[in-house]
Amino acid sequence: GSAMVNLNTTLLSKLLFAFPSRAEQLMVVDKIKDFDIMISKEIQISEKLGLLKSGLQNDLLTGRVRVPETIMEGVEKA
Repeated sequence: GSAMVNLNTTLLSKLLFAFPSRAEQLMVVDKIKDFDIMISKEIQISEKLGLLKSGLQNDLLTGRVRVPETIMEGVEKA
């Protein structure tokens, strides 16, 4: 067969590699899938909140909605 010029195949054949059991591999895959689903949901929520923020900013900046007095009181105290 072909080998890389600087790769010692004799050395590689003596190396031991540890692999998790099949059950553990499947468990890891399931956890990753769960996290992927959770991340997708969080991204959807973030996008919805971003649209809401943009709409509220537009309403406030155009004057369609006034800023409540209670919000301004909180700013003065800070």
